[in-house]
Amino acid sequence: MSPVRRNRHIAVAATVATAAASWAVATQAAGVTLGVKFPHAAASTVALGPTIGAAASATVAGWVAMSVLETRVANPLRTWVTIATAVLVASLALPISFATSASAAVSLIAIHLAVGAVAITGLARTTASHRIRDDASYTSPASIGARTAA
Repeated sequence: MSPVRRNRHIAVAATVATAAASWAVATQAAGVTLGVKFPHAAASTVALGPTIGAAASATVAGWVAMSVLETRVANPLRTWVTIATAVLVASLALPISFATSASAAVSLIAIHLAVGAVAITGLARTTASHRIRDDASYTSPASIGARTAA
């Protein structure tokens, strides 16, 4: 497995872990019921499984977007951070609009922000522009020897 792919797997795993930990803090430690009510549906509680599933799915979708950006734009890192941040901000409309209580809204917003921060930074660290910058600062021993011999 390539280092980029491995690091993107790690970003997904870190995002899932963050989602699980954030959910546990909100529901178990703080005792908040993460209630939501969508139009034309009964109120329900956000469970751990869907929280993890949403975090993993969103991060994998971000991975796909990152892969596309790396092949099509000049600065994939800047573009990725801009798009991912916009998506995170837009996703905050869900807990704001559909939470059944203020404590549920605050907790769901906190979970969104924590998961989003981990996903955005985790995937951003794997962009081609980040790798190129890192590679440019690396001087291999062979290239040093070639310069001194010339």
